[in-house]
Amino acid sequence: MHAEDLLGTWRLTGYHNRTAEGVELPPSFGTHVIGVMHFDANGRMIVALADGRPEPPANGARRQFSAYTGTWTFKGDSVDVDVDESAWAHFVGTVQVRGVRFSNGRLSLIPANVVVDGVVNHREVVWEKVDRV
Repeated sequence: MHAEDLLGTWRLTGYHNRTAEGVELPPSFGTHVIGVMHFDANGRMIVALADGRPEPPANGARRQFSAYTGTWTFKGDSVDVDVDESAWAHFVGTVQVRGVRFSNGRLSLIPANVVVDGVVNHREVVWEKVDRV
């Protein structure tokens, strides 16, 4: 895979959140996550993920949404994004590193593990290209 392979617009096809043992955890963005991501040749990228269920979450819970943008660098086995704006204030000024795996025409981006309620979460976000730049 080369940096040029990332160029274009991608749509989300899967969001997996599993334990170290591979047990699927409740989806962070609800049962119908939607997303779009774009990498341009000028070194900019943007990504947005959202809970796409038509009905609001139960019990007054907030609908999950995440988005950020910045400059990107492909490093062969990862893509690093120097975030300059985000829906999450704590992302601004950070470098978000995502492991990269390309298989069967799909791109998997793998963020660092996080611990939620004492459980290590292994996440994988799967994308399918919808157009080239």
